[in-house]
Parts: sequence; C-alpha cells; structure tokens
Amino acid sequence: MRFGRGLGLLLAVTAPADTLLWDSGGTSLVVSVEVGGREVAVVEALASDEGVCLPVGEFARFSGAAWDGPSRTLSTPLGEVRFQAGELLASGEDLYLCPKLASARLGVVMAFDPAAVTVRVDLPWQLPQPAVYRRPHLVPEVRAPGWGLGTLRADAWLLREGSSTRWSTTAQVTGRAFSGQWRLLLDSPQGEDPAVRELLWVRRWERQALLLGRTFQQISPLFSGLDVVGVQWVASNEPLPRLAGGWGGLLAGVSALRTFRGPAPVGSVVRLRLDGVVVGSQTVGVSGRYEFVDVPVSGRGVVVAEVEIYDRHNLLVPVEVRRELASTASFLLPPGRRVHTLGFGSGGSFGRKLLGEGQEGKPTVFYSLRWGLSPRTSLEVLGQARGGREQLGLGVATTPLPWIAAFAEVAEGSGAGAYLLEGALYRQSFEVLGRFLAQGEGFGLLSDLSPRRKDRSVELRRFFGSWLELGAWARDWQEGGRKARWVRPTFALSLGNWFFARAFPDQEGDTVGFASASPHPRLRLSGAFAKTQSFDLQWELPGSRSPVLRGTWETGGKASDRVTVTVGNRPSFWGALAFRLGGVKSGGHTGAYLEASLRVAGGFFLRAEYVGVPTRATGKNDVRPRLSLSLTADYAYASGLFTPTGGLGVQRETGAIAGRLVVLGGSSNLAGARVVVHGFGGAVTDAAGRFFLASVPPGVYEVELDPEKLPLELSPLRARTVVEVAAGVTTRVDFPLQLLLGFAGRVLDREGKAVSGVRVEVVDGGGRELAATTTDPFGLYRFDQLPAGTYTVRVVDPSGKPLASRKVELSQFLFDQDVQLPILF
Repeated sequence: MRFGRGLGLLLAVTAPADTLLWDSGGTSLVVSVEVGGREVAVVEALASDEGVCLPVGEFARFSGAAWDGPSRTLSTPLGEVRFQAGELLASGEDLYLCPKLASARLGVVMAFDPAAVTVRVDLPWQLPQPAVYRRPHLVPEVRAPGWGLGTLRADAWLLREGSSTRWSTTAQVTGRAFSGQWRLLLDSPQGEDPAVRELLWVRRWERQALLLGRTFQQISPLFSGLDVVGVQWVASNEPLPRLAGGWGGLLAGVSALRTFRGPAPVGSVVRLRLDGVVVGSQTVGVSGRYEFVDVPVSGRGVVVAEVEIYDRHNLLVPVEVRRELASTASFLLPPGRRVHTLGFGSGGSFGRKLLGEGQEGKPTVFYSLRWGLSPRTSLEVLGQARGGREQLGLGVATTPLPWIAAFAEVAEGSGAGAYLLEGALYRQSFEVLGRFLAQGEGFGLLSDLSPRRKDRSVELRRFFGSWLELGAWARDWQEGGRKARWVRPTFALSLGNWFFARAFPDQEGDTVGFASASPHPRLRLSGAFAKTQSFDLQWELPGSRSPVLRGTWETGGKASDRVTVTVGNRPSFWGALAFRLGGVKSGGHTGAYLEASLRVAGGFFLRAEYVGVPTRATGKNDVRPRLSLSLTADYAYASGLFTPTGGLGVQRETGAIAGRLVVLGGSSNLAGARVVVHGFGGAVTDAAGRFFLASVPPGVYEVELDPEKLPLELSPLRARTVVEVAAGVTTRVDFPLQLLLGFAGRVLDREGKAVSGVRVEVVDGGGRELAATTTDPFGLYRFDQLPAGTYTVRVVDPSGKPLASRKVELSQFLFDQDVQLPILF
C-alpha cells in the first residue's frame, strides 16, 4: 500500500531514513522505462523479492536528479535525500532503487508491466520538456490529419426503480480544425434534450496561445469562477510550457483545474476525494492507468486528495488509498519569465446551454500577469470584472528553503476584502500543512458563491517508516450558513500485503475509516466505518474456475441492517464476463441480487445490476427493486478506423498514433505484437491487431513493428515508417503482413517405398518455378515462406523431365503432401 507520499507535485521528500536490509540476489533483465507515457531510457534492472529495481544512477539520469555515490545522496528538483547504509539494494558494486523505497522516500511510483517489459514511473516533479520533438532529418511518410475527429468517449446510464425510469448520456469528442485543437462536451441528464456543455478551440504558437469558445475560468482560488464564452489570449516573453493542465484558466499552470493520474489494476474502480467528498470515479481500462482530467479544486497551494482504489465487485471498502499532494512549487516560474493572460466575452453561471440563453451572462473581462522574480519566488497580479463588479488581487508564491513552501494572496471586490495564506513544511519524518482563508461579506457576488467564506486548517503528519503514519487535523470552516469546527486524529497503517487501515475526518469532522486484511491469499476481510458501518468477506474457493463467495453486512444508524450474500467468478482477464448472483435481506424485505460486467466488443464495456432490496429498509413500503445499466464506448478515430483506447484519451496539446496489423490473404491471432514509437514509447496489439498510443507530443517519429511476438507464418512487408503527429487528432499507421506458409511430404515409388535424392520443384499457376529441393534419405521434402494459394509440386529426373506431380491448395501449413512415381527406384 502507498500512502503519505502522493503522486502529485511535492516540494521535498519526507520519509524517515529506515534501514532496510535486503538480500543482494536477483535476476538481471533489460527493461524500458516510461515517464508520463514517454520512453526515456532502456536500463538493466534487477528483479528481486522487492520488485523490479532500477540502478539509482540511471534513475537520476532520466529523472532530472543528480546522484552522489560516495555520500549516497540523491538531489531531486524537490530537495536532497540521503540514503542510509543498507537502504538501497546492492548487487556487486551497483546500487538499485526498489519500488517500496522509491515510494516511501521519494514519492515515486514504479510499476512493472511484464507483458511490455516496461517500468512505468510516476514522478512527483516535472521532467524538463524536450525543446524540440521534431527531427529535421525525418521526412514523414504518413501525415497527420489536418481536420477531423481525434477521440470519442460516450457513456449512457439507465436506472429503473419500481415503475419509474431515468436515463442520462454524456459524450466527449476531441479533434482538430484550422490548425488548432478542439474539444466538445455534450450531455443529456435524465432524459433532457442534448446540450453543449463545452466547446473550445485552442491554437498555440511558441510564445502565444489563443482560445475561442466556452470554458470554465478561475484565475485565483479567491476569485469567483465563471463560465466564459469568448476569447482568451496568452503571451510570454519566453516559450510557453506545454498545456498539460486544463484548457481554461492561465495556460502556464495556475488554473483552478487540476489533473490526477496514476497506475491502478486493470478492471478496478478508482474514486477521487477532495476534502473527504467524492468528486469523480472511473473504471480502469486495459491501459492500467486512471486519469481525472480538469478537476476543479479550491486551493492554489497544497491540495490534499485521496485516491481510493476498489475491486470492481466490492465498492464498499477500497483495497488501497493513496494520498496525493499538489504543491505551490508548480506555480513558480523561471526567473525572468513573464506570462500575460487576457480574456473577454460573456460570463456568468450558464447552466447547460452553450450561449447561456435565459441565464446571467454579462460582459466579462479578466487579466493576469505572472512574473518569475527569482528561482524561488514568483509574483502575480490579477483582475476580473463582470457587469459592474470587479475583483483585484496580488499574490506571491515562494519556497525560501527546499522543504518550505508558501503562497499568499490578498484581494478586493465590491468593497470587501479577502486573503489566502497557505504553507507547507516537509521534513524526513513529518510534514505540516496550513491553510488560512477569509472572504468578507459581498466579496463573492460576481457569482453564486456564499457572501462569506472562512477556512482555517492545520494538519500535522508524522511518519514511522513506510508502514505507519499518525497525525492530527484541526479545522474551522464556514460557507454561508454551513460551518464546522473540529480537531481529529488521523492515521494510516500498512503491514505488507495482508493488512491496511486508514482513518481521517470528512469536511464535517466525522471520522471515516477503512480497513482491509488478507490473512490468506484467497480470503479478504474488509470494513468501512463512518456514520454507518459495513463489513465484507470475500473467499475465493479452490478449483479451476475459482468461484468467489461474498457476504456483506451493513449496520448502524436508524435503518434496518442489510445482509447480502452472493457467489461469483473472478475472470482471468479484464473484459471477460464477470458476474455475481445471490440474495439480499433488510428488515422484512428479501430480494435477488444480480450483477454482470463485460467488454461487449472492442471499446464497449457493459455493466448491469439488479438489486431487489437496493437500500436499507426504514419501513414496510419503502423498498423498490432497482435495475441499473451502464454502457461506455471509448475509441480513437484515425482515417476511417475506430480503435479502442483502453481508457486513455488525448491530453492537451498532444496527439495519438493508432493503427492495425493487416494480414494479406488470411487471418490470424495478432495479440501481443509490440509497436514502438522511437523516442516516446510503445503499445501492444490486441487479438484483432489494433494498437493505440495516447498523448504523443506533436512531431515526426519513427514507428516500428517488432515482429518477435508475431506468429511464425506472418512476415511484415514493411516494419518501419515515419509518421507526423499533430495535437488533437490520431495518425493512422497500418502494417501489412504477408501470410507465408509451407507444406511437406514424401516422394514414393510405385510400391510405396521412399525415394531419396530426387529433385522436387514447386511452381505457381503460371508455371514459374518458385523453389526446388532434393529429398532426404527418407524421401522427405519441404517448402516454406510461400503465400497462400494454389501450387503444383513436381518431381523431375536429372535431365529435368517431369516424372510426377500433384496440386496443393495452401491456406495453412500442410503435411503428407506425398507424390507417388509411376516407376520403381
């Protein structure tokens, strides 16, 4: 389990210097290393009991750190970490960094993919972006589409309770037009007419960017967030960084929209909590990664998030909880860089309509200047106005020491003031997070924010190795008529793979707890504790099909207890049919429980659930059976080809590469072949030969097919091509494969005896000789590397005179293609 050292941007590494005495034995293997979906290195790793470990010197090289071997000190962009004797895995004179230590000391997540022989690394700091991705000497053979779709994701839900039925749909489409990237968001909640929620087009140059359309805009955590339909323009005196965050807001990275991503087991369900409130959930596809894009957050400095990972058949108790932090350091600019942002249009709270018909759209303008004063301090000046009201602010972000971060902002609007102060102190064994926000009466009247806001919070966390975290959290907050004041303890405990527990307060101060134990590989016990409690048992029975028994007990509060007992399966791969069936009882009500999920075809994933008693009963007539259906379609479009994306879309300012392996003259199982994009990464084909590689930076790349995993009878006609990638669209690359087969047989005389040393020829339909051989002492001959088709096998004497022949219809490898001679030998 990982906790305490999140996947977000940290200012320093803060874990205790435990001494881990590991064995130095292990197996050496060569692996590819990917960071952010881009291949950054190929290294010789060490597979040990602690996982696949990377040489610490190589890790420093590709991660932007510096390694001092004599002092065992790793200098990262977030601070220095000194390893104690025995912490790093030693093999001879080489030292290796293993996944558990990387997570505890560096906040780095290392996940090994055995199918692709790849270690995927999530760093808590930003890698330097390559200045130029395009290679001038490469001339693209395949051009990126200038117009068209890039990716398409659609979700549909149907919920039937008793005699009432509700349904809703959403769709997200990305593409490219007018040399820019666009995104369209549609939804139809509860059967309403489809409406456009967002339509935005982005065009960028080296030092400028232009945005047209509608998006959510919040230039400061103190300022009112607005839906804006209009124009946004960004300019800098230095090259702009890649737009990795939301499209709205300041493109240099100070938008109130954040993105959370990381690895997770295929088929698991991931929930994202901010301040104890669930703000999003998703099912992890075959990519093995989750991604919450453009999540609105309230803070600019340290944002604390909980990422909960669930088994898809147990959504009550997570199997893992990760603490993620995004720090003020992400807002620091290089010294001398100045970024201006200007926007204007119609702003307000528009609801679902694109142009805000009947809503409160009023003339809106905003401007900001961010200026890197020094390597550790950045200044910003902010202002926005809507209608006759305005808000002005001044802020500063600083890291006076590598282990201290602070952000402060003061603002004025409508005659009222507001301030925000956030700070974080990171040390090896503890950290302190603080937030102090106050907003006067009337400050937030630009939008629907409460007229008065207050949030004072201090959290202390103490780490005892990588297995125990203890802390205390004090908070005093008010928003309109809602308020709470509390001091609560927090803790997390991880004892290997067999026990995990975490407890923390929600926004109201009520303690929320999770616990999970696996005393046996086939047995899992778990519990969730809040205002109510639930206890769950899963037992995987032995056998070839491994049926899973599960029982759940929900109790606490005023409602009747509810008990659910089911039996199901655990499929061998994601996408296969997974089901549970059984019964549920609460109070005097009893009903059936049915659940099934599977990948219907390609990128379509279906989930169905029927619960006869869907909630805990509070009376005699308050229970109505519930049927829910959900269907998700996730595809990339490339020149007429729809390819499943595996749950990964195209990020901002990036494109994608997709295609398929095409067998000429036949068909075959094409799963497992690897397609490599040099300088970025690779993808593995599915059974239909399709592949998809997401979030490739624009440029020109060599794309190569590695035929090692192909069936022996398939040979690529072209294994390498040069392609162009553009933001917002998918470039299609197909690799034609030729089906090359063979056949074998014996040459026999009139009495059926083997004839050795005679010449055997194979000719095509036009009589052209393709190959020739001589029979062995047993009269055997064999021909290989022939395309499917009709051939003639003939036996000739030393003068070339035909002695006998036969026809061969070749569609698979054939044996026993014997030729009998009319004479004795």
